[in-house]
Amino acid sequence: MLQLPDGEYVISDERFFLVEAKDETLSRDGWTPLEREIMVEHRWWSEDDLTRTSETVWPENIAEMLREVATGEAP
Repeated sequence: MLQLPDGEYVISDERFFLVEAKDETLSRDGWTPLEREIMVEHRWWSEDDLTRTSETVWPENIAEMLREVATGEAP
């Protein structure tokens, strides 16, 4: 369960995709006002960055998930 800035609680259904991108440029174009309000930052992360960061990153085990996909061990 996630709490939005206005205090509302929501249940989220998250899906993750591993893709290769030729361009590393990120954009907020097309985001809704709500997305702009609740998404503080977005950027590319390496597996090492994800493993070592003290920042809050969701899901907490995303580095492990990526490793499993990269090695073919993902369900």
